[in-house]
Amino acid sequence: MSAGGDVWAPGADDAVGTEHETGDSATETGQLPDVVKVLTDLLGDLQANVAGYLLAGLGYMLVAFGMVFVFIALLVGFMVIPMIIGAALGSEELGAILAMVGMLFGYVVGLLLLVTVSAPFMASLARAARAHLEGDQPLGFVAAFGHLGTDIVQVLLLSILQMALVLIGMMFCYLPGLLVSLALGFAFPALIVHRLSAISAIQLSFGHVRRNLGWHLGFWGLGLAILFVAQAIPLVGVMFGLPFYVAYQLKVYMLVFGSGPEPSEA
Repeated sequence: MSAGGDVWAPGADDAVGTEHETGDSATETGQLPDVVKVLTDLLGDLQANVAGYLLAGLGYMLVAFGMVFVFIALLVGFMVIPMIIGAALGSEELGAILAMVGMLFGYVVGLLLLVTVSAPFMASLARAARAHLEGDQPLGFVAAFGHLGTDIVQVLLLSILQMALVLIGMMFCYLPGLLVSLALGFAFPALIVHRLSAISAIQLSFGHVRRNLGWHLGFWGLGLAILFVAQAIPLVGVMFGLPFYVAYQLKVYMLVFGSGPEPSEA
């Protein structure tokens, strides 16, 4: 599919091998998957397994809420303590300068801590979601805790690189940050499904997006819509929305690159 084609419909360029639910592979059909059909199928799975999705999301959210609390505490602490030091030295101006520097430092440290601590739990949730999609085991509360040590170095490296690239992009009026998010759409699934290194996963994602930009705009945009709708539903929306979004990413990726030992590309 060319970049200028229908962003929702399957494309023909850069087709890759994987098994569809119908038994046809992308290599055999010469098409990329229809992301709307994937979403429809997953909604049916969500309806049949609401409790599993909710419990899986609850397990991760408990970790995430705890880390957000730590992040806020660090941010406030790094801002307030320098102000107290400035006041003790009798210089409000020095206190204000130290508070600004401390807040910036606290933001960076807190964000880094938030990402690195939560990343293994997210990866564990994703591996549980893959097992659920392949019929190996149902989703449940332990989804975010069952695979914490798997490829942890690469999980942490990918999370840090993604955070850094997005933050750098956001410094240029947000749009470049969104483009980075688009370009990295397949990086996390590649690490989970095919256990690629962080660098290889990023390279795979960038390459596929470059060759199929129009299709990826549809895939990425539908993912944002899933998150937006989930966040609009008080409390439980995020709980089932997060594992559902992860399942959507993995399902599409596996329909594109397969689920074998290596990414299967025509």
